[in-house]
Amino acid sequence: MLADVGGSSLAGLAKPLPVDVLTALAVGLAQAVAGMHRRSVMHRDITPANIVISGDGVPCLVDFALATSFAEIRGPGRRASPGGAAVPMA
Repeated sequence: MLADVGGSSLAGLAKPLPVDVLTALAVGLAQAVAGMHRRSVMHRDITPANIVISGDGVPCLVDFALATSFAEIRGPGRRASPGGAAVPMA
């Protein structure tokens, strides 16, 4: 069960956002991804629609439908492939 963080998705926010707001969101998102990776979890679908900004401005990742563990993608006899949503991958 995941907590309801409320707020709006990054996709739904009015643009353009001030540089200081974007910087804070980028740092928060990087910290969230780093925390997931420390726990061997790969989200695989990070898009503006899957980033919800809480009422206090903290970016939260949602929609873990495509998430997997590092062990799953690096399992015996498997080639490492991140998979995930094809369009936003760069």
